[in-house]
This record gives sequence, structure tokens and C-alpha cells, in this order.
Amino acid sequence: MSKFFQNSWGLLRIVQSRWGLARTVSSNQILLTKGLQSGLVLEYTPCKQSVRELTGQVTVQPVRFKKMPTDYPPVTASDHWRRKIRTIFNCFDSNDDGIITKEDFETSARRTIELLKLNDEQAANILKQRLDGWEFMSRGSKDASQITEEECVGFVLSVVNHSTYRKEFFPMVVSVGFKVMDLDGDGLVTKEEHAAYFYSMNVSVEESKKIFDVMDANKYGFISIDEYAHAYAEFVFTEDPNNKYNGFYGPLVD
Repeated sequence: MSKFFQNSWGLLRIVQSRWGLARTVSSNQILLTKGLQSGLVLEYTPCKQSVRELTGQVTVQPVRFKKMPTDYPPVTASDHWRRKIRTIFNCFDSNDDGIITKEDFETSARRTIELLKLNDEQAANILKQRLDGWEFMSRGSKDASQITEEECVGFVLSVVNHSTYRKEFFPMVVSVGFKVMDLDGDGLVTKEEHAAYFYSMNVSVEESKKIFDVMDANKYGFISIDEYAHAYAEFVFTEDPNNKYNGFYGPLVD
């Protein structure tokens, strides 16, 4: 099943189709169901509120977010916000040695592969996704072979307020972040897929369930792309210690 990304005037459409044929439909025609074989189209409008009905299948309508990424105020790098970025760093530092390396990303991939007993093709896809993440994060390092916590925080701060980053935030989240969790590529993240992602970064299943339940706003038992993107935007762009998405990567470090 192929996947296409279109980004125009703030509208992101993700089209998955079989046999190389893509189709788009209006939002009230979109049906999502886990393992749908006839093709999946998800039309994603981050400035509209979703209205869904569950009758065996899920009808997905446009999603209204409270704010677009460009509408969030500039991040001031408060202590709370720094804790969130340090938490991300801690998740990727698989051996707790105070630096992140390519090997850490490979380790996280292996943990997912071993937990889910993935086949060779699936394993190769997971590894590639994690290494793509390393390539992005390593841009903020003086030493191309490793990145320190301080460099990690500084790198995120250097991009988070940039207008280009904010304008491209949703396509970036979908193409890099969401697909790492969406192991079977069907456009939905189940509790099992979410737990596997957290397990790969040494975060307990219990903590995974807590944030999954927060992100699964409609309580349908899966996380959609729009729910994921909204939660991640709240995590990255807000500095409120009481924001319900603060646990996106598990408990914040001290």
C-alpha cells in the first residue's frame, strides 16, 4: 500500500491506496477501520474539530485544533519546557551514558523487533525509521557520532520557534514521528503499537497506557494521526506544567 503526502495552504492529506491508485474523498465520506483492505484515505485539516461516530467503523471528519503550530507563542525555554526535552533525550539514551548515538537508535529498533517478533522486512523498516530519526537529531551535534543532552536541548530550541519548522510541523510529524509508532502502516496506532514504541525506549507499559488514554480523545481504542499531531504540538510548543500532554514521552525527568 503506497502513501502520498500533500501539503497545501495548511491542509495535509494523507492518501493510502492499493495498486498505485490514489483517490481523495470529502471528509464525511472517509471511513477508517483497522486493517481496511480497500484503501485508506485520511483528510487531515488541523484547524477544524472532529466529529466521529462509531458503528463498527469510524467516520472521520475534519479536526479542529485549538491552535495551529504558528499560533503558539514563542517557546521561552522555561525549566519545565527543558525538562520535556531532557525527557526525550533520556528516552533515546538507551544505555544511560549521557550521550545519544546511532547505536542508541539501533537498540531501540531491536527492542521493538524482539518484542513483536517482526519478520526481516518489518525489522528493516523499523530500523530505517529509527535511523532517519537519528539523522535528524544528529544535525544539532558538533560531533556527528554523538549528541549530548545540552546539545539536544539547544538544537530543539533552535528550531522550535523557527517559522519554517512550525509551518511544516504537521507533515514532519506524520512522515517522521507517527509512522514510527504505526508499525503496520494503516494510519492508526493501537495500544499494542504504542506500548511497543514506549518499550523500545525503556518506558513502562503502565506509563504508555496513561498517555495513550489521554491521546485517544474519542476512546475508540486507537490513536489517529490527528490525535497524535495535536498531542505532540501541545507537548512541543507549550510550557504549562499542568498541560495534560506533558507525559507524551513518559514521566518528566527531574
